[in-house]
Amino acid sequence: MAQFNWSYLSATGQQYIVGLYHGPESGHLVVYCNNDIVAIDFNVAADARYPFFIEEDLCEIRIERRGDALQYFFESNEEIDTPLNRHRRERKRKDRQLLRALIAGTVLFIAILVVAVLSIQKSEDERAMEVVRQGGGAPAIGRVAFDPEETDPEWANFWYSEGGSVRQGKTPVPPGRRLPNGMTLEPGDEFAVYYHSIRTHIAMIDFDSPTPEQTERYRRRVLAEHLRLHPELQEKEAVCLLGIAFEIRQLDGYADFYWQTAEPQQNPQHNANSYYRLVRDTSFVRRFREQCR
Repeated sequence: MAQFNWSYLSATGQQYIVGLYHGPESGHLVVYCNNDIVAIDFNVAADARYPFFIEEDLCEIRIERRGDALQYFFESNEEIDTPLNRHRRERKRKDRQLLRALIAGTVLFIAILVVAVLSIQKSEDERAMEVVRQGGGAPAIGRVAFDPEETDPEWANFWYSEGGSVRQGKTPVPPGRRLPNGMTLEPGDEFAVYYHSIRTHIAMIDFDSPTPEQTERYRRRVLAEHLRLHPELQEKEAVCLLGIAFEIRQLDGYADFYWQTAEPQQNPQHNANSYYRLVRDTSFVRRFREQCR
């Protein structure tokens, strides 16, 4: 004799015991709920369903044959159209609406919070950058790098060391990579960096303050260009010429030599005209005779 029972808690909080007896040979079946018989059947040997109401809920005993054995299931049928199921669907619909409203409200709240935090951070960063621009930053040395995929970038990255950590900043690039000192900006160039003492990610690179190593890098760069344009010169003489140019005009002197073949339309500050004015200047000629001959 096959015997099964299930415990069911109704919507009103009442507990019911649902069970069945099934004769393995006769196939006779009895389904009961508490002390009431709700279904009787005979010769049950295949799939079968026995629906009955528990209060307003349509329930059913389901029998399925799986191979040589029968399986027994008890469940509430929430698909069929009954007043309780309509109430359930309406409640689920309202629950989904409430859930969507809660999700939308949460997303909106998070978005407003993120915008507010970002706005505060932006304001703090702007104030920190203004402090740095006004000369209130801590000094460091920054090295420039470019995105290799950008042929004419408007921004460059720079790295600097702070408190044992390497930090990154971004800076606008002058048109044509031409710096105020007349030289071009190249990857690896080094300049003074000033960063905020508290918001250390706020930093500004000063292209007007190349490091001593960068000044030497400029000298070698200009020397190579000058020797390329004047292969008849000995390197010693070219070095001497650049030394005089730097004595007289500092980095502007290097720039005059670097851009000595440029037209004024190409480079108004440093070009062929400024180069010839420099090398024909009385002081330059006198020093050349004294130092380079």
